[in-house]
Amino acid sequence: MQFDTFVVARLLEGPNPPVLTEDGENELQDAHLAHIADLWASGDLIAAGPASGPDGLHGVSIFVCSLDRARELGDRDPAVVAGKYVHEYAVWRAPRSMIVPGSGIPPRSVAEVMGRAD
Repeated sequence: MQFDTFVVARLLEGPNPPVLTEDGENELQDAHLAHIADLWASGDLIAAGPASGPDGLHGVSIFVCSLDRARELGDRDPAVVAGKYVHEYAVWRAPRSMIVPGSGIPPRSVAEVMGRAD
């Protein structure tokens, strides 16, 4: 059997998240979402979205690149750079063609998520 290789990144609460105003929080979240949308557009990411868990889990992403490349890209996330989040990575293999990207487009802003984008 042949397998496709992915990198799964868990987005966890950072150890020292910044204290931000509501506007600052929204700006950082918009930058975070735009980064995800750019990764998807580049073809390095096939899925990402919010998640929750007892260990400070905030999201999960699935990359279609090497572990080193996923780390490099994940470390550029503005919310990671700001200390709000950290990533935890794992290489994951699934039977070939079991995971097939669709046509869904990730939102680039909080306004898009809330259905308020123009």
